[in-house]
Amino acid sequence: MAWPSHLLRDLLLTNGPLSDQVLVAAIRREVAMDPWHLTQVLIDNSPLKKDVEIVLDESEALSEFFRALLAQYEEGTSARDLLEQELAIRHTDKAVAQWRLVQAVALDSTLEGRNDTLALIFGRDTLHWGDRYLYMLHLANRDFTAAHALANGLLQVPANEGLVAYGELLEDMLGDPNSGCAPPITELEALAFGEENSGAAQAWTRLLHLGATDSLPQGWVPEPYRSAFYPPEKHPGNKAPLLGAYPNPARDRVMISYPEGAERGTLEFFDAQGRLMRTIALQGRKAFVEVDLSGWSEGLYLARLLFEGHRVGETKFNVVR
Repeated sequence: MAWPSHLLRDLLLTNGPLSDQVLVAAIRREVAMDPWHLTQVLIDNSPLKKDVEIVLDESEALSEFFRALLAQYEEGTSARDLLEQELAIRHTDKAVAQWRLVQAVALDSTLEGRNDTLALIFGRDTLHWGDRYLYMLHLANRDFTAAHALANGLLQVPANEGLVAYGELLEDMLGDPNSGCAPPITELEALAFGEENSGAAQAWTRLLHLGATDSLPQGWVPEPYRSAFYPPEKHPGNKAPLLGAYPNPARDRVMISYPEGAERGTLEFFDAQGRLMRTIALQGRKAFVEVDLSGWSEGLYLARLLFEGHRVGETKFNVVR
């Protein structure tokens, strides 16, 4: 049985520098090494001899991306910088693959207990990048025992403190029969508008769920949840900021948030055929505009923000029945 690629990589790096014969054998290995593992070995033994370069070209063991990494190292780029490039690529690939898997699960009508299936997907993330999502999934399912099992690991990263604090607050609320009469509005506000970004969206959502919208300051949306507003005539090179739509998909109503500074603008709503459904003139500084969807057919809609005759932002949302 062939050695796993990462174990062979570690062995070769430990015993370097390697002979040309060993390098050629690694390149021509019947069970190919992971391209990044092979690249690390070749970097550790650079500069490569001409014979090794020829074998590498003939084998096509490395894509253009990894060949470029090898060339960058030989030109003086540090191994740390190369590693950071690779991590960025792998992180993106992993996120895309995970997203596709989640989409496939959501569309598979033969599956039952989809939340459990999603938990399995995130739980198999050996790098623990899915722990935040898994923690929030457990909160949504009110599985606080499972959430507790992740809390200590999440708290190793200070940015997760707000999210864990929200989880503890939610558990106290749902476990207290009197919480419906006296919900912890003050504590939720502290999380929604505190310095900690994690947990703020969940706390804000809970405030909306409780109908405690009076506590939400009108005209001010927390920085992480809004796009900076730049009048197009002053900053023609900037991309138009997107609006926000919540919930999405929507049923009876949708709330459209807009960037600070656009309160004199106009919202236009179009259906999938491009027909204008409604126009709303923004008046004063508010956190969002609530739109009644009664009479709107199921489908995709576009919300567009106009400001002084210019289109400065748009977002899409679905209406379901």
